[in-house]
Amino acid sequence: MNFKQPQKAYTPIKSISHSVVIPCSRPTRLPQILGALAKQTVSLSHTEIIIAAPRQPTTISIPANIHIAWAETGQLHPPGHMRNLGATQARGNILFFIDDDCIPPADWMETLHSTLNTMPQVGAVGCRVVSTQNDFWSRCADFVLFSATQQIFSCHRLLGCGALAVRREAFEKVQGFDTSLLASEDWDFGLRLQQAGWLSYFNANVTVLHDHARGHFTAIMRQAWQSGWQSGLTVQNKHYNTLGPSSRMAMRLTRSPFYPLFGFPYAMAVTLLHAWEMRGSDPRWLLFIPFLAIGRFAYQLGVWRRIRHDHSL
Repeated sequence: MNFKQPQKAYTPIKSISHSVVIPCSRPTRLPQILGALAKQTVSLSHTEIIIAAPRQPTTISIPANIHIAWAETGQLHPPGHMRNLGATQARGNILFFIDDDCIPPADWMETLHSTLNTMPQVGAVGCRVVSTQNDFWSRCADFVLFSATQQIFSCHRLLGCGALAVRREAFEKVQGFDTSLLASEDWDFGLRLQQAGWLSYFNANVTVLHDHARGHFTAIMRQAWQSGWQSGLTVQNKHYNTLGPSSRMAMRLTRSPFYPLFGFPYAMAVTLLHAWEMRGSDPRWLLFIPFLAIGRFAYQLGVWRRIRHDHSL
């Protein structure tokens, strides 16, 4: 994959320091995220915003102080593929990726860029991504479906890709996101960054709001199962040599009809780990634990169903 600057310029900005890439499947959400980006504390005179969408909307409200470029993809692709298509047009040394259903705070770009400046060994930095709603089921969805971005402690760890910043050289080194993956492309991206010698850092001092529209029990569990189905242990197969003992055992059991029996204790172990990481992030965090466990098990059932389906082909 080629991430070099295209021959024809597509924006009047002469000097680019930041490129923001938005994979867009919901154009109606663009005014909200563009409005938030227009309020960033970094200099927007050297910032380009690239929207990767199947086609450019005929009418859209764009703040006067931001520069927009369109990467028309012709059709909707998985998120990692859409991010890559947007990145092919990017000229900045720092690439910011943010989903179209997210709303960043005014210091989002400045704080993530500052983290990269102070940590030269870090190739990518992410942040907290939490629901726009604070009702029980919306926050429960955060814990079950987006646990990687809920904790309140900054640390080195693999990142979710809903809102993050990446050094251009690190992104090019690993050739972007794996476009063959329907799920877990963020986990795979982080693992390949590690293999290339870069660290990832989670900055808990920034919180991006996310409208995930899954504010009830059935929708949460359906998404957990679907994520397992889309995953199918593809990333685990790809990075088998870097897995821990429990993950390797899971791989060896994938052909067994008893895989769900292993999936239950594995789901419980992951639940306890994530619950400990997210302690204190919400006053109700203890109440979310049973649903986190059910969601983890639903994910494992989705994985098992996908494996059985693939083996039957």
